[in-house]
Amino acid sequence: PASMQDMARRVKELASGASHPLLVLAAPMVSVLGGDSEGARRGLRAMGERSDPWLRAAGEVFSGHLALNDGNIDEAATGLAAGHAAFRDLGDRWGMIVSLTGLASVELARAAPGEAIRLLNEARGHAGEGLAINFGEMISISLGRALALAGEFDAARAELEHGIEVAERIGERDDHAQGYLELCELARREGDLGRAHQQLDRALQIVDPNPRRPDMTGTAAMAYSRAGCLAEQEGDLDEAARWHAKALALLTEGAASLLPSNPLLATVVEG
Repeated sequence: PASMQDMARRVKELASGASHPLLVLAAPMVSVLGGDSEGARRGLRAMGERSDPWLRAAGEVFSGHLALNDGNIDEAATGLAAGHAAFRDLGDRWGMIVSLTGLASVELARAAPGEAIRLLNEARGHAGEGLAINFGEMISISLGRALALAGEFDAARAELEHGIEVAERIGERDDHAQGYLELCELARREGDLGRAHQQLDRALQIVDPNPRRPDMTGTAAMAYSRAGCLAEQEGDLDEAARWHAKALALLTEGAASLLPSNPLLATVVEG
């Protein structure tokens, strides 16, 4: 955490008075990484006052993602929709993809997986136009989750297996593990606990070597929580308690404690 906060301070110094859009955006982004959510919000609001339309659009989108993390679903929807419209007017496909994936999360929070599926397919279409092909492929994992929530299990499994294959090939270890966790949850919903354990074990093999790595912490916590849910479903309450405690401990220490993922924390606590 200390080194991350030092990095945030250094980047803010570099970005102070900058005019390049990416440097301006860097300041609130590192505030997020350093645990200063309110500082990030101030920076994003200031971006909304800039003359650069790209910065105004980016400010809307990232403000929407912060609101989503805080559970302010309507506020998130407003910001993400405004950002998407602005990026569409600019012809910025990357901005549209980030907006659409955020809007899909809004629809999942509203228990509307069908709309989330439509938005994710639209985002993947933009990514497939040659600007972010790998990112588009990784949307398969989010799409698989939405399809599972919509009850389309066969389509969900196909998307998740594709996403897992791509994640392994390009070295996205967190997405690789997340894909197996979604397959685990899908098997659990179908009542196949044996297959659920197989998929969970694959995810644990990926996250266990370094669960405190910043890009792995959330996925590792989810894996431990899933293990607790399976143990509880099988009647082993002591084992379930051990796994759930391990998941919560991971989210309350080190870098994970600076910017907690509230939706993830809620899922772990519920488990």
